[in-house]
Amino acid sequence: MKKIFTKMMLWAVAATAIVSCENNFNDTTVNGDTNLVKVTLTADKPTVVSENRTELDNEGQPLWSVGDQIGAYAETGVDGEGKTTYGNYSLTNDNETEATATTSFTGNTALVNTLYVYYPYVAGDAINAEGVVKANLLSTQTPTATSFDGKADIMIAKPVTLGAEGNQLSDLEFARLGAIVKVVLKDNTGSLAEEHLSSLTMTTANNIAGKVYLDAINQELGTLYDDTSRSKSVTANYTTATHFVVNGENAVYFVVYPQTLASGSTVSFTAQTENYKISKSIALPSDIALESGVVTTLNVSLAAEHIEEIETTNWVDNAYNLVLNTKDLAVGDKVVIAAAGYDMALSTTQNDNNRAAVAITKNANNTIDIDNTVEVLTVEAGNVDGTFAFKTSDNKYLYAASSGSNYLRSEATLSDNSSFLVTITDGIASVTAQGENTRNIMRYNNANTLFACYGSASQGAIAIYKLVGEYTMPPVLTVNVESITSISHEGE
Repeated sequence: MKKIFTKMMLWAVAATAIVSCENNFNDTTVNGDTNLVKVTLTADKPTVVSENRTELDNEGQPLWSVGDQIGAYAETGVDGEGKTTYGNYSLTNDNETEATATTSFTGNTALVNTLYVYYPYVAGDAINAEGVVKANLLSTQTPTATSFDGKADIMIAKPVTLGAEGNQLSDLEFARLGAIVKVVLKDNTGSLAEEHLSSLTMTTANNIAGKVYLDAINQELGTLYDDTSRSKSVTANYTTATHFVVNGENAVYFVVYPQTLASGSTVSFTAQTENYKISKSIALPSDIALESGVVTTLNVSLAAEHIEEIETTNWVDNAYNLVLNTKDLAVGDKVVIAAAGYDMALSTTQNDNNRAAVAITKNANNTIDIDNTVEVLTVEAGNVDGTFAFKTSDNKYLYAASSGSNYLRSEATLSDNSSFLVTITDGIASVTAQGENTRNIMRYNNANTLFACYGSASQGAIAIYKLVGEYTMPPVLTVNVESITSISHEGE
């Protein structure tokens, strides 16, 4: 079947606030414009109270962000086996300069009867045989100081029915499908009074993140379907531009898979600030329902036994030392990226789509020995405030190169996709690119002996080693075969 493509412009008000589980969709009407498919998406103004938050600016206004993409898919025909085929199309926010409450989204779609609209857009082969989006509820999220990560905010809109010429004017409201968890740390010791949170991880007995089915046709969230991406933990990472003081009122916001956490099950929290590590596990006294579009607040009371001061690192001079905490990584450092659980490091060899791995020697004093096959990277400031870039020996930058494939490539010009948010706790590094490409978490793949970027933290963890002082490569013994003299020995 030949596809007829038409340019579509969608007008949208920012996503509806989290006020209840009820989603009210308005009727659609058809416009007579034959030159442009025009869809107006309208949501009621949210009521902003302490427990009801969406993507907000500093004044509490919900916004569409620069670079936002919504997805639209449609039935486009039937294949040779009689199965329905689908086209999946992206429409991008037209406002390229600032976040706004109302905007338009433009893109090309097939001229068909019905479009199924969702957010955020998922690239690649995202629609399965039943017409369901294969989305990713992120296990590593980057919230702001007052809201959750927009990339984790999974939403569905009412299907748009197009006229014969693709003309449409539609009033439409997005329904939020993820559950919102608000975590408030309440410090009873006074230790954290001037501390800023750099990361917080919540771990439950159930899977709360991973690849998930998003059924825009039937207006529902499906199951977490992929074993390798399912995660019982969700991590929030902050930059210097988004972090906040731990004062008992500021909060971490996660988007998680809706479910009920059973009474008696354990929820654990680990976090890090400039000078402290935080750890607490709680046995739930009753069931906690995490419902779609609803904020559930978890107040975590901290006593002295839950807060541990980060010790000053004792560096080994003239060696590559394991970086144990985020505060010990700085612009200008010479570093090696290694697998946390294996004696392998990032190679100087750049493959087409990933970085090769080569062997290193890990020593008992948290240092490593390397040779000239290991890539020594220079840490620079990233494009995004609070991020780092890793410059290679050939003056390029490592970057997350795709939303549809697990690519780690190098580029000549620094971009948001080569600007990595780095948080390090006890030597384990979370390294996540901040650009539009969603396969953005740098990990080690032991099965294929390579480093790449993934959509989740399911592959092997990585570690960063930085040079302290000067380092001399181990000597290489070479033998000239022609200079060897035969020696014989006769025993008694």
